[in-house]
Amino acid sequence: MLARDQEALVAHLHLRDYDLVGYSLGARTAVRMLVRGARPGKLVLGGMGDRGLMEAGARAAMFEDAIRHGDAAKDPRAGRRVQAMMAAGGLKAEAMLGVLASFATTSADEIAAIDVPTLVVAGQRDNDNGSADTLAGMMADGRAVRVPGDHLSAVMEPALAEAVVGFLEA
Repeated sequence: MLARDQEALVAHLHLRDYDLVGYSLGARTAVRMLVRGARPGKLVLGGMGDRGLMEAGARAAMFEDAIRHGDAAKDPRAGRRVQAMMAAGGLKAEAMLGVLASFATTSADEIAAIDVPTLVVAGQRDNDNGSADTLAGMMADGRAVRVPGDHLSAVMEPALAEAVVGFLEA
């Protein structure tokens, strides 16, 4: 669903020469776009690893538990974080659950078929979605970079932006 939305935006803007950058859910969406035929010049996957793509259901289940149960979730810390992010963004539980229901797994063969230059960038303490290094190694032209932080804090690190910009400009 999210990949189709992004494909529609690319078509609407008549983009022919573009790069694709996504973090976490955005990275999962970007990969699904490539599986469906998108052909960006370069691809950046932030906060993503092998398990996040190949075992999307486990990650979705954790988020569903956090959305539905908050402090009473299996991981209360995650429940509090998710509830706080939803409140800050004015997000409705029903809408978030709909997004989770749209998660699709990506096979190792589909990942291996991604042949555009790809940067997989994640925090040094970010293994929430599996291994960024393993994911990059599965791709024909992938490389991994680690920056300071975990899944939530790495996105605020200047080193992440520097890695992305440096990759896209090269």
